[in-house]
Amino acid sequence: MSSSRHLLAAAGAVVLAAGLSACANPVEKLAENAIEKAIENEAGVDIDNDGDTLTITSEDGQLQAGENVDLPESWPGELPVPPARLVWAQTIENAWSLQYEDAESSHYEDVLAALEGWTELSTFEQPDFVMKSFENDAYTYMITYSEASPDSGPLIQITASIKTS
Repeated sequence: MSSSRHLLAAAGAVVLAAGLSACANPVEKLAENAIEKAIENEAGVDIDNDGDTLTITSEDGQLQAGENVDLPESWPGELPVPPARLVWAQTIENAWSLQYEDAESSHYEDVLAALEGWTELSTFEQPDFVMKSFENDAYTYMITYSEASPDSGPLIQITASIKTS
């Protein structure tokens, strides 16, 4: 299994373990710690769960999910991001995936304005959903805006990567 798949499998297993031990019973906490250690040993990843944010780090990248997610240090500063609440950040090699909750349509419009001059590759629109992809000489950039998320309010998802050719 590739390291990227290990990272994703570990994320799923830790989220499951955290859900099973949500009551914070001492026995359940011991079980959660044992599951985390087993995943770390088997998948070759480091797992840090501070209760608000889950961070999984492997040799190929990092995944953060939760309430206190930081923009990845390797995120290119020239790429626009919205001022919404970042709840998911994943880095694998030369690619990044971000998810923002509590986003506003103006946040989405501001990001689109910052991409002026980029080549638009595609657009897909539905009544409560729009996805656009762009490229310039150095990067590809895809942004999705969705108003149809009942649990978290409007979402913005961004995927960006360094062009290889």
